Amino acid sequence: MEKSKEEIKSKLVSNVYTLTDSKNNKSEVWQKFKCILDENCAIIENFVACSKCLTVLSYVKQNGCSSMNRHKCPQGTNGSRKISSFFPTKTAPVIPENHKKEINAAFGAFVVLDLRPMEAVAGAGMQEVCQSFYNLGASMSRPMSVKDIIPHPTTISRHVSAIAPPARKNLETIVYNVCKNSGGGGAMTTDLWTDRQRSKSYISLTFHYIEDVQLKSRCLFVLPLGTESKDADFILRQILKMLKSLNIPEEWMRCKIVFVTDRGTNIVSALKEYQRINCFAHLLHNVVQHAFLDDEAKKIVANCQKLVKYFKKAQLQEKLTKTIKQDVPTRWNGTLTMMASIVEMWDEILETLEDRGESSRLQDLQKNSIQNLIEFLQPFEDATKETVAEKMPTLHLVTLWRTKLKQHLASKIDTYAKLALDYFHKNLILEDVHYLATFLHPLLKHMRMFSQQEKKIVEHFLEEELSKISLSDDDAEEQVLYSSLEPTPKKQKMATVEEFFQTSGSTSSEWKKYKNFEVPQHANLDLISWWNDHQNFFPKLHSIAMRIHAIPATSTPSERLFSQAGNLITDKRSRIDPEKVDDILVLKSNWDLTTK
Repeated sequence: MEKSKEEIKSKLVSNVYTLTDSKNNKSEVWQKFKCILDENCAIIENFVACSKCLTVLSYVKQNGCSSMNRHKCPQGTNGSRKISSFFPTKTAPVIPENHKKEINAAFGAFVVLDLRPMEAVAGAGMQEVCQSFYNLGASMSRPMSVKDIIPHPTTISRHVSAIAPPARKNLETIVYNVCKNSGGGGAMTTDLWTDRQRSKSYISLTFHYIEDVQLKSRCLFVLPLGTESKDADFILRQILKMLKSLNIPEEWMRCKIVFVTDRGTNIVSALKEYQRINCFAHLLHNVVQHAFLDDEAKKIVANCQKLVKYFKKAQLQEKLTKTIKQDVPTRWNGTLTMMASIVEMWDEILETLEDRGESSRLQDLQKNSIQNLIEFLQPFEDATKETVAEKMPTLHLVTLWRTKLKQHLASKIDTYAKLALDYFHKNLILEDVHYLATFLHPLLKHMRMFSQQEKKIVEHFLEEELSKISLSDDDAEEQVLYSSLEPTPKKQKMATVEEFFQTSGSTSSEWKKYKNFEVPQHANLDLISWWNDHQNFFPKLHSIAMRIHAIPATSTPSERLFSQAGNLITDKRSRIDPEKVDDILVLKSNWDLTTK
């Protein structure tokens, strides 16, 4: 079926079809008109197109070029080109279908031949490689083999080693700039990990801070450790060694950095002289594990694990519309995931077992008992998900979830709930920074979940922190400007921004003004943006807020870092140099610093 002129022009405009010079180019008209190539690069017979306006005309060699000679490109009213013609089109070029198929085939070969995951083709690194090849191809006048372009693995290894030191130097600058000012600082998460291939131990250190109205985290080190005993003194020496290499004074470690770690005895002891808080997610995990000491809960969990193991071993998972999940000990709330999957597939599990005459395998499991345990565990899952977030402040959530979980446990009559509540009372202790993070959330500043004694603790701690801060000359001038403005008298029941214009020399005036400041009730208030917008009203509190809200509620960033390490050190890459592991993971976390 012959194509219409409109259809051909449409595909030319969208770059599906392209233009090529005519072999019969003796006439001047062929300087303007071109032959048309379809998506398979075949010439479309009996048609030509104007190279300037893409108007398509019929052309048969025997009839000559009269229609092309009569053609006039569309012009503006004054005979010149339209202004819009000088601007590039916003439509992205369309890749011909045959080329798309070649690209898909090439990526398919990459995934199959190199045994790479499907997601590897969508990575930022792959995009950089493809873009560099595209740019090179566009600049070459003749085809060449990619074998002549791809560097040797040793070359890449040397390149990684070469770009790591400048990136670390930029990290050093970032940490210095965050901590240098009075009231400045951030947090660090750290953890230990051992790879399965060579039993090589590593210690990680990640820095958390607020900059440009964003909460950021950067991996500083994934330091390989020797064969020495990983006791407290050894761990402290390694941490000090890492920070010294970044020219971070030990004094800053004591007053400007808060460490967030799990409750490992060696790490707790190593950082006993420094500011350290427990990872909230680890505490919640321990509360749940303490509940499972109850015989009833222990029996339910064991029978669920036994059922999942049988379905996997007997290859019965394929008979279910959804697989039932295994309880993974290293995954938080893995037990809840397992039980929820069993309840969801309960009817199908029962039907499958009945067909095999094995319904007795469920005689020790009651659906209601599993559901009761799921209801008990679900709030812990919700709390974990909220507090492990890495792109938004989470420390203030600890006090909220502590209150909610305490009420949840107190409402249960099961023995396992009482065991959990007992452990909860003894171990989920709030630190000063938890109280302060709550107060420094504009919607939580009245601290209604705290007792009067706890409120006094916050006020005392806040007075101490404020007294340590000295404003820079610029900040002081800004504060004088805001303090010197005269408010318009107005009767009101509740204090508003006008109170900020009252001059007071005491350190307590700033936090009292903040406490009385009227804040609209926004459910999705952006905490960092709010403090950025009000830093001129509360310059000292702003400094404290930036430091406190940079502290994560959990040490999950270190957990995620070691998950990446596990993907890097595999059975096929077990001989990778530990120092190279450090370089790669630091660069992955700080790739933006390699271009500075």
